[in-house]
This record gives sequence, C-alpha cells and structure tokens, in this order.
Amino acid sequence: VLNADDPAVASLRDSATGPVISFGLQDVLQATNEIEHAADARWCVRCGEELIYTAVFYGHIGHWRCPSCGNERIAPDVSCTKVVPVDGGLDLTIRTPTGEIAVRLPLAGVYNAYNALAAAAGAVALGVEDAAIEAGLATFTAGFGRQERMQVRGREVEVILAKNPSGLNQVLRTLIASGEPLNVAVFLNDDLADGRDISWIWDVDFELLQGRVRSLVVSGVRAWDMALRLKYAGVGGASPVEVGASTYQGATADVEEHVALALKQALDGTPEGGTLVVIPTYTAMLEVRNILGKWAGRGAFWEGDAK
Repeated sequence: VLNADDPAVASLRDSATGPVISFGLQDVLQATNEIEHAADARWCVRCGEELIYTAVFYGHIGHWRCPSCGNERIAPDVSCTKVVPVDGGLDLTIRTPTGEIAVRLPLAGVYNAYNALAAAAGAVALGVEDAAIEAGLATFTAGFGRQERMQVRGREVEVILAKNPSGLNQVLRTLIASGEPLNVAVFLNDDLADGRDISWIWDVDFELLQGRVRSLVVSGVRAWDMALRLKYAGVGGASPVEVGASTYQGATADVEEHVALALKQALDGTPEGGTLVVIPTYTAMLEVRNILGKWAGRGAFWEGDAK
C-alpha cells in the first residue's frame, strides 16, 4: 500500500514483487503551488532531476512529475475526491475500486485526510467492503494528545502533538485557517524520545503566526530556544493583531519553564469560553496531557477515555 503523492514512497512500486494498491488526494482545493523549504524528497529517484509539482499538499507530498525522464505520479487506486474543512474536522469523499465513501472525520488538517486514505487503502488491500470501511472511519476518535479536546476551567483546550517540521507546519496552517485570534501554548522538550537536536524548529514556518496570536506561553526543557525561534519569526511581539473588524493587543511571549504554571498562565490568558491550543513535543505532551486530564476530570490516557 503506497502513497502515490509521495515520490519516495511511490518509487517502491518499481521493486514490489506482489500486488500494489496506491492512494492519493485528487481534490486540489487545499493545495498550494509552492513546495515547502523543509521538503526532503524533491528529486527524482530514477534520474536525480528536481521534480515539478502542479499541486503541493505539504512537505514533498503532492502531484509531481520529473521533467527529465518522465517519471510521474500515477492515478491512485483509492483517492480522496473531496476534502471540505468543517468545524474541528473534515468531510471526505473517498473513491475505492468498488464505490464511494462519504465520511466526517473529527480531525482537521490535510495530513489527516491522508491518514484516512491510508487506512482505507489498507482495508481495500485486505478485501474489506466499502460499508465496513465507512463505518470504521465514521466511528474514529482522536488519540490522546493528537487533536484531543477537553473542557478545562471554562475553556476548550486542544492538545496537538508536534514532532517534526512538516507535521507542525500542517498544524499551523490548520490553526490559521479559521481566521480567529489564537491563544497558544508551546512546549519544547529534548528528551531521548523527542530527539536531542532541536534545530528542527528553525525549519518550521512559525512566520505563519504573525499577527494571528492573542496570547502566547512557551514552556518545556528548551523553552528559551523556542522563545528565540518565535522572536525571529516575528511572533510574540507587542504589535496589534487585526482580525476582521476587531483589533487585539498583540501577544508578548511569556516563558514559564514549570509546566503546570505555564498551563495555568495560558488558561488565564485565554478568554472564558475561548479555545487554548497546546502544542507539545512528545514527552512534553505526556506531562501536559496528564495535568490537563486531571483538571478536566478526565482519566489517564491509557484508560481509553479520550474524547
């Protein structure tokens, strides 16, 4: 089961000894025409020429072709023909070799459309019927810390795990799509499970948040590194934030190394009834989710009660 929109993964078809099922995104309304600078597979695996894209969804994922040797994206066997962002999720239309599936996912972001497509393609490869695939996707819920939502002290808190530049870029693009001023808390750790080298934050397009953030708290083991990155991105200054007809005082990035205190500060900076977006790396997410879960009256993540 291969992603036709990923030139590196799609190239495995050439050496496959058995049947291959491919999946890809056909709806280009959520695409751009420019490849991200963090993309790492922009060259043809057959001849080494730089690929040309007619649609880019994120990273090096998109509709690609090689201008030199003719290597190109094939038409996928399982495709997403329609992606419509809805409040906190996605309406998807997925075409399989035997029919069409319409489903609403409780997760936002084009990357989650790909996750759904990969699951559907895997099910097709196993001979699962379309009705069962649709039912499975329709009953899917977010895993802990991965766009998990909970009510804490009169605010909605959304925890979105971030582990790499491409993934975090998608999170940022999803957040700014609403056009609303954002209340954000970022937690950066460099423990073994996170990776000791945190230079990857300089490949993230934090500049997308310029003029979009109303409150901002930074925490974690490498909080000051993140605060520096955000400063260079022009995020966390004191300039006004204009959203529609309203003007808000721009956020000043507050650094609080103690995780619980940082969460309290971020909640205090979020208007009652508003939404706080918490973006942690992996080990930070475990601690953040544990604290928020207790405040929300929700059990530990392993108890299977994530909503």
